[in-house]
Amino acid sequence: MIAVLVSESTIILSALERCIQGEFGEIKKVRKLSQLRATEDWSEASIIFDMAHAARGLEDLLAFGTSNLKHCVVLTREADDLHALAPLVGVVGAIILDTSNLEDVAQAARMVRNGLHVLPMQMKPMLSRPNPGPRLTTEATASLTARENAVLTLVTQGSSNKVIARKLGISDSTVRVHVRSVLKKLGVQNRTQAALVVLDRRGKGPQLVQMERNQQLHSPQAG
Repeated sequence: MIAVLVSESTIILSALERCIQGEFGEIKKVRKLSQLRATEDWSEASIIFDMAHAARGLEDLLAFGTSNLKHCVVLTREADDLHALAPLVGVVGAIILDTSNLEDVAQAARMVRNGLHVLPMQMKPMLSRPNPGPRLTTEATASLTARENAVLTLVTQGSSNKVIARKLGISDSTVRVHVRSVLKKLGVQNRTQAALVVLDRRGKGPQLVQMERNQQLHSPQAG
C-alpha cells in the first residue's frame, strides 16, 4: 500500500517518513495535495496531511475529493479551535494533534488502515452534540432542479467549475449560475459548506477511537 505525506515543511516530511518506514511499500512526499494527479484514484492510499491552517486545510481536503480521505490522518496545529474541524469527523480517518509523538502518528495510520476512526480526547464532546452547522432539509433538497443536483454532486466530489462544465457539457458561466442557486437554496455561504452538509447527511456513525498521546479509549459507539 502507498502512503502519501503532505506538508509544506521539509523537516516534517522527513520526520513523518521516518516514523512510517517499513509500514508501507511506497512512500510519496508532496508539499500540497494539489500536486497529486487528480486522474488517479487515491481512495486506498494512506494519507498523512499536515494541516497548518484549519480553514485552508478544509478547502484543500475538499478539493482533493472526499472519496480519497477515508484513510487520511490529519495532523492539526490548531488545538485551540478543534470545533472548526468538526465537519471532518467521519470523513477523514483520523484527526490528531501535533503535540502527539511520531509513534502516535504511525499508530493512527495503522488504525485508520484497519477501518477505525481516530479522534483526540478534546473532541469527545462533539460525538454526542449535534453539529451546529447548516443541514440539508427535505424541502431544500426537493427545491433543487435535476441540473442543480448534478452540479451539487460534482461539487461534493471536489470538482472545479471547469471540470463540472466539461462533465455536464455546459459553460463555466452556467456552472457559476447553478452553484450560486444551489448555495442559496441550501442556505450556505460557499462550496465547502454545501459539500460538508451533504456529507453530514449521508454519513453513518463511524467506529471511533479517542486518542490522547499513547492512550486509546473506545467510545460507546465502538463498544
